[in-house]
Amino acid sequence: AAPPELPPPPPPPLVPVATTGAPPDVTALKEAVARLEALGKGDRAGWDRYGVRKGVELWFQIDPDTQIKNSLGVCEMPASRDEILAGFDERVVNPTPWDKQFKKMTLLEQVAPGAVDHGRWKGRECSVRHYEYHPVFPSAARDTVVQSGCLVSGDDVGVRLLKSTLDARCGPDPAYVRMECRAGGYYLEQLGPRRTRVTGLVVMDPKGSVPRAVVNFVAMDRPMGMARFRDAAPWAPFRAAAAASVTNGGDDAARVRAVAEKVFPTVLGEARADPATNGWRSIGDADGVERWVKDEDGGRYAQSRGVVAASLECVVNALRATSKAIPSELEKLREGRDELGAYPRPRRTRSRRTS
Repeated sequence: AAPPELPPPPPPPLVPVATTGAPPDVTALKEAVARLEALGKGDRAGWDRYGVRKGVELWFQIDPDTQIKNSLGVCEMPASRDEILAGFDERVVNPTPWDKQFKKMTLLEQVAPGAVDHGRWKGRECSVRHYEYHPVFPSAARDTVVQSGCLVSGDDVGVRLLKSTLDARCGPDPAYVRMECRAGGYYLEQLGPRRTRVTGLVVMDPKGSVPRAVVNFVAMDRPMGMARFRDAAPWAPFRAAAAASVTNGGDDAARVRAVAEKVFPTVLGEARADPATNGWRSIGDADGVERWVKDEDGGRYAQSRGVVAASLECVVNALRATSKAIPSELEKLREGRDELGAYPRPRRTRSRRTS
């Protein structure tokens, strides 16, 4: 057995850095589109088909440069192209239910979507992101800085791309091993109103001291993230909002606000009503925070109520300060979100909090 890597020290807080200087060179992202599209259309020369597992067709290839196993998965999902693209974006949906290693995503820079336009492909989103991942024994925690791009062609085809980049605003962190995402992403082809074929590619080097045999063994499970996403994605409750946020252009503030304003009345109505008389069930309280749940439309909803000993301005500023990271600092307080109602032992603290 390989000796475990030394556990990393506690990570320092990552402070988002404002956009400065010239926009990044996204040539590599644009060049990666053609490769991903070819794989999505079935050009898999040099790849070995492993079989089908839980509805995902598995393909693997030994990378000639790193001797690490690259992975490819193909499956159909019961959703439209735009819904799936939204679900793959951590700005829209927290991926924790289907990606247990995911810890945090910080948006370092938002780039104009048109920066990745080329040929028939039109950019919907482009950014520089920092991802942090939980450790999996015997390896240490990993992180990576990537350029992210979302492009579409016509009404039925789209891609989401990730590729590692160097960024002076987010250098190596001693709490993590900086892995390299050499190429990663998804090619989507919508086959019907509620049916889309998705091809997912992972070409990465975890770096560090993990033996290559272990890395290649773990690679066998990478495409199965598509099955977990397909089975756990909250299609019903988030379908309209997720699709609209992509269709309207995630960087068009006016359109996004219009979508949000349709949702706010419902949220405000719940906040102003007495939950006990509005279909909610109390599951207790801790540190002065009441917790309520409600089963409706095949899903489970939750709300927390509490009082913060601070001015409205102070609370608003605190909420804004967490918005760059996903999950945000407030989301992290909901440590029982994976299994609603099963909450950890409350921490002893003098301050009160709300969410």
